[in-house]
Amino acid sequence: MKGQYTWGNFIDISRVRTRELPLGASQNFEETSCCHQLFCKICLIKVDNSNCPNCRQTFTAVDAHFARRLIGNLQVSCLNGCGQTVNYSDKETHARYCSKRLFNCPVCENFTNGVKQSFLTHLMSKHENFLIDCIFPVEIPNSSSWLNGVWTGVGYQLNSASTWSIRLTIDENENKYLIEYPSLDGSGEWTVLKKDANDHRYVFHEKIIAGQCTNDGQAIVTKINNKLISFSYFWPSPNDLSAFSTLKKKE
Repeated sequence: MKGQYTWGNFIDISRVRTRELPLGASQNFEETSCCHQLFCKICLIKVDNSNCPNCRQTFTAVDAHFARRLIGNLQVSCLNGCGQTVNYSDKETHARYCSKRLFNCPVCENFTNGVKQSFLTHLMSKHENFLIDCIFPVEIPNSSSWLNGVWTGVGYQLNSASTWSIRLTIDENENKYLIEYPSLDGSGEWTVLKKDANDHRYVFHEKIIAGQCTNDGQAIVTKINNKLISFSYFWPSPNDLSAFSTLKKKE
């Protein structure tokens, strides 16, 4: 958040006498029992004696529910400059999801005060393999988004000299995994069985829905880079490698 709130950030403060209301970040107000003057709780704790800082009489601190509710309902303009106005009590929630919130990279010092999109681009391009131990109040793209797209290549059968074409279409957002073997007139669907922690290795169950290809096999896809993946096919059991390929992502 850019800077701190002052009374100048409030939209309408005509209902209150601002000189009598402390503007504490926590809104943790208390009033004195003697003259009912409002203070931030943290300020009253620092009073060395039991004399009121305002009227100098002996006092006890009382929770100021009314003042907290009053200031919390006042409208304040966002410090990030997004143009929105929110209740003062909701300012922290708004700041977390503000479209103009600025971010600093938690991994390196090469990215500071960046907006959401450039921040996410930095994370995905520079720290794709890092497990970042924090929760970001923005939607982070799926780390396996590299797999989305169309992949093509030639499959090689181990127990024969045969080859066939492969076309793999994946859309993780739609949970869509379609496999096609054009030269065999076969096609089917894949279901994710398992994937590793950084999403660089997938294990799929294959179900053929058209053509005469082998059904109920198991496929493993491993990332080589953002443009290439290795493809291994196991049948009739998960331990029997029967075919392999390297698939290239179509531009």
